[in-house]
Amino acid sequence: LSLIKATNIHLGLNSLYLLLGFLSLFFLLLNHTEKISQIQEIMLAGVLAGLASCGYSVFQNKGINLGASRFSYISTFGNPIFFAQYLVAMIPLSLALCFRRGPEAVGISSGDNPKVRFWFGLRRIFFGAVAMLMLLFLLLTRSFAAYLGLGAAILVMGISLTASQRKLKRILIWVVVTAFTLGLAVSLFSPAFKAKLSSRRLHGLMRIYVWQSTLRMIGDHPILGVGVGNFRV
Repeated sequence: LSLIKATNIHLGLNSLYLLLGFLSLFFLLLNHTEKISQIQEIMLAGVLAGLASCGYSVFQNKGINLGASRFSYISTFGNPIFFAQYLVAMIPLSLALCFRRGPEAVGISSGDNPKVRFWFGLRRIFFGAVAMLMLLFLLLTRSFAAYLGLGAAILVMGISLTASQRKLKRILIWVVVTAFTLGLAVSLFSPAFKAKLSSRRLHGLMRIYVWQSTLRMIGDHPILGVGVGNFRV
């Protein structure tokens, strides 16, 4: 319905098709995912995509870039903030795959088979290393909001795991949360951090102007809006 008021119908149709694609993918996954192993395959695909993104960022830093950009660490996301958003979502998934209990907990009957336990331990090391690599690139994006998001994700993850994991793992999770909280508190009072906040004040004002314009747009077009995908226009 909003396309009736669209300034640019082509942008509107493009956004509409994109939205329908996202909704279709969501319901396809929802209706065809029944087993824990299928969920783990989806998690694995996301984590491997994060690993590939970090690998491509290494080449970008060395000057090998498929597209012109003024940023060094963006992978294929176009902006370090968007890259950071993806890493914030994938780091907890990689940690979850790393902190899983033994093979028996996921339906693998190992008994005293050393080969199965070896591959399971190797898998755990792999996901732990990938999580650390993504954490390194998250720090390189220099997105303070992403740091806060990761801290919140780890906190929620720690709370959810306290009921099912062993005591040692609970201690490790809370040590990470406590270290992150203390590091954040120290950085808030550091002169360098305050200077960085001041340098971003102009960028924050730009967002306020966008919000003000948005409120005026809502007042002028309260029913059908300005057309899906036509906000920028």
